[in-house]
Amino acid sequence: MVDASNPSTLQYVNSISTPLAVNISLSTIKSEGDYLFASFANAHNLYVYYTGTSPANPTYVATIPTYGWNLDFKIDNSKLYILNSWTGLADDYKLKIYDISYPTSIFEIGSIPFTAATPVKLDVNNNIAAVIHDEGVLELYDVSNPAAINLVSSLPVSVGATSVVLMEGYVAVS
Repeated sequence: MVDASNPSTLQYVNSISTPLAVNISLSTIKSEGDYLFASFANAHNLYVYYTGTSPANPTYVATIPTYGWNLDFKIDNSKLYILNSWTGLADDYKLKIYDISYPTSIFEIGSIPFTAATPVKLDVNNNIAAVIHDEGVLELYDVSNPAAINLVSSLPVSVGATSVVLMEGYVAVS
């Protein structure tokens, strides 16, 4: 963690560690209210930390078992959207949605398998989830009912695309 209360004098104050027995590298972190959601390299879970009383010293509160590498995740309206990759189990390569209204009591609402093999990035806006795959496929999903996610459309795009952004009726892919 870095103290940025005075942007001209940044100061390192703490680090976030995984509750696992071995400390591994943090790969992605997002916030929602007083909580941080963290994914660590090669860890098959997301970890939830409370920052409300002391943002410089987040407290571990929960683990979200995702059973695979989390390639990307977004938070939108108390919902957590995860691109789940290879697990070796039946949960391979899915878009998963979790209810995070109460971060100490998180549960999966729904999921859907991808039609293309390797998801790379995700964006969510106005009940649409856009997923880009490294095989050069863009998929749009209707997530208005997370318990019944529907693939709306799919379009070939550039192979190796690594970014996707939804904006007012358009999708930007790069």
